[in-house]
Amino acid sequence: SAEILAEYEDVLYRPRLNLPAADVGIVLNIILQYGKMMQPTVSVNAMPDEDDRVFFDTAKCAEAYLVTGNIKHFPNEPFVITPAEFLNAEHIY
Repeated sequence: SAEILAEYEDVLYRPRLNLPAADVGIVLNIILQYGKMMQPTVSVNAMPDEDDRVFFDTAKCAEAYLVTGNIKHFPNEPFVITPAEFLNAEHIY
């Protein structure tokens, strides 16, 4: 979603990360080129942090995995998985 892209842009350009601006631009352009832009439907699920809702709703609408190290921040749904679960999922390969 546009909201997620804006979040990535904000985070990746933060001075404390010290990432080269050219590299950040490349990453954002790859996301734009290969990603699918969509406007998710807002869910009614309870969220511990409302700022995370857009990630949950976008993954749900896209029928995609939401891969996160903060599993407790999201409702218990089969598409919300940890990085280890994503890497170990047989059907992905």
